[in-house]
Amino acid sequence: MLADAGFPLPFLVPLQLPSKEIPSSFGTLSVESGEGEGGGFRVTCDARGEVAELLRLGAGEGGVGACAAAAAFATRVLDDRVLHWAGGVMTILDAWSVLRYPLAGTERAALESLFALNLEGVELPAVPAADVVPVLTVFHAVPLSPEEVHLGLARAERPASDLVAPPEAFIEAVPGGSRVARSARFLSPVPAVGPGESVRKTLVFHLAMDLLGLGAA
Repeated sequence: MLADAGFPLPFLVPLQLPSKEIPSSFGTLSVESGEGEGGGFRVTCDARGEVAELLRLGAGEGGVGACAAAAAFATRVLDDRVLHWAGGVMTILDAWSVLRYPLAGTERAALESLFALNLEGVELPAVPAADVVPVLTVFHAVPLSPEEVHLGLARAERPASDLVAPPEAFIEAVPGGSRVARSARFLSPVPAVGPGESVRKTLVFHLAMDLLGLGAA
């Protein structure tokens, strides 16, 4: 059972393998066997079909609980979203959306603020992340064919926000309908501490409202 004060999930996570479909307010958690040498566990979060690794626990000399990842990372679990940083990329996940933007390890003040950490004396790699495009993606599944989804989104097209480019939709046929990912690219660099939670939620709302209206009379 994972109950680590250093990784404050608001509930206990069973580590029996495989452990699937653990509900949470920000998505569905799964625990899987770690890959490569050392074994251990991977804790992943599925937020509307977008799967992200939250934590990797190794089974080395220190037993389960020692971090097996070679690179530095940070994760913070809040009531309605998960913050994750690794490899110069900041990721914010909730039950509907994923926001990614570049955040280099040199932005120590931003990392301390985002993750409520004191990084004094901690060495962080200055990982360049210039190739990461800041983008917000909202996910939804609907009982419609991809063709119907395309038509519905075309009728509901909205003007672009001043902050993001016109959204693009990626539609995949799945059993019973379609899975839709609607993405909007930021037109300017995202601040190191993020766009602000009220701004993020507003953008998620505007991207999601047309998806929620698909198929409505």
